[in-house]
Amino acid sequence: MLSPGTWRKMFWKDISEGRRKNPLKRTLWISTLALIAVLLSACGAQTTATPTVAPTVAATATSDATGAASTASANAPDCQVYNLFTEQPEAAAVLPPVSAADWKIGPDNAYMTLIVYSDFQCPYCMEYADDMQQFAADHAGEVQLIYRHFPLSGHDKSTISAQAAEAAGLQGKFWEMHDLLFKKATWDTWTAESVDEFKTWVVDMARTIDGLDADQFARDLESDVVVKKVADALASAEKLQIPGTPSLYILFDGKLYFTPADQVPADAGTLK
Repeated sequence: MLSPGTWRKMFWKDISEGRRKNPLKRTLWISTLALIAVLLSACGAQTTATPTVAPTVAATATSDATGAASTASANAPDCQVYNLFTEQPEAAAVLPPVSAADWKIGPDNAYMTLIVYSDFQCPYCMEYADDMQQFAADHAGEVQLIYRHFPLSGHDKSTISAQAAEAAGLQGKFWEMHDLLFKKATWDTWTAESVDEFKTWVVDMARTIDGLDADQFARDLESDVVVKKVADALASAEKLQIPGTPSLYILFDGKLYFTPADQVPADAGTLK
């Protein structure tokens, strides 16, 4: 098992190298996720490790202290946990709580939670979307992925595309629309269109999603309910003073270990 200092050096080496070479590099995201994957794997590998021997208690220590140390050693988990950072604030003190209104992949009792604030028209969000979902799938049961809207004003179709996902979500097809919008081939098509052209295009594409009533989708696309949900999501993200998209929060057991302040915002230049 690597020491806490080594974990920190590895983590910040990935971050700093990404900044020096290209702050927009997709590899920054992949290396971060790869490191987390190693952390989870290493944790699981400790289940058959030899129990840690309690350190020798100094002669001046009381017998009560000795007993407490022995008890703590006996009750220590097989998986030794190291902190990547010196402080881990409770997520509830920083982020809006996860609720039924959130779009989620993975169980609510997952040890690790990834909360991403994203914009469908952001090219970097498109590039890493598959990696995030694959990471959650590779660690099914351990990881929950949560998608939250942060439509940037510098993108002409960021709001209407978020509304498209929400309109599909009313029929239980949020993730299908999410995947369609972020698919490279379709993304190149719709991002080059005007807002009105996108509205026509996305209704036509809705017909390709099994189980989605395209006529109902068209009615919901600009409905008051959908417009309000996206507007509320934007207001919530703005309160967090998120620097750009994609912005990622990583939680372990309800505590923050990674925030947008620890990353290079990939699309901050479009934030107005």
